[in-house]
Amino acid sequence: MPNNAAESTAHRAIPELVSVLEVALEQILRSHPAGLSEHALLKILQAPDWNILEPINFREPAALYPVHFLVFHALYRLRTTLISEGGETLHINALNIILRPGAPPSGTSLPDHGDDPLAEFYLDLHNLRLESNVIESMLDDFWQGIQRPSDDALKQACDDLELDWPPQDARAANLQFRRLAMLHHPDRGGKPGRLQSINHAIAVVRRHLRHAG
Repeated sequence: MPNNAAESTAHRAIPELVSVLEVALEQILRSHPAGLSEHALLKILQAPDWNILEPINFREPAALYPVHFLVFHALYRLRTTLISEGGETLHINALNIILRPGAPPSGTSLPDHGDDPLAEFYLDLHNLRLESNVIESMLDDFWQGIQRPSDDALKQACDDLELDWPPQDARAANLQFRRLAMLHHPDRGGKPGRLQSINHAIAVVRRHLRHAG
């Protein structure tokens, strides 16, 4: 069992790791409009492009569960954000996790309401037990794999997002990204290449703002 100091460290690190996962999950799902299985999503999160998750033994439930829980916690948080902002929703199950334009049908509850037992379970971090050294290792691997973008890359990203250079406001950048992603989504007649450039651009801008902060 972890001691109190380790538990405290883990408690402080979890929000940062969840934020990292939310950013990564949104970008990955926007790049895969047909959706992904949980297994495929975990594989992508382990790949060098993201470098968030360490190798997972998929045959060992004790090792897989904490990672599964943390990813689904971030997915349900992302779904809550998308619904609250309007225009998009996220369908979540282990076989297909897919981002779709359009809010849920009228009367559908937000995923943190008590009438959605799965959301209620995954949004409660008391259901997670992840040791501090695991969380810190995941964070270290992620940040080491992300470098500050060059000025040329940042300028191109701002052009793609139709933002002033250099970008100063994360909220304005995110709102513009969501507007353009909805406008150019293939489900709404957009071109996949344009959506991919928008997805890449927001990742560059967010990386710049994170380093600038």
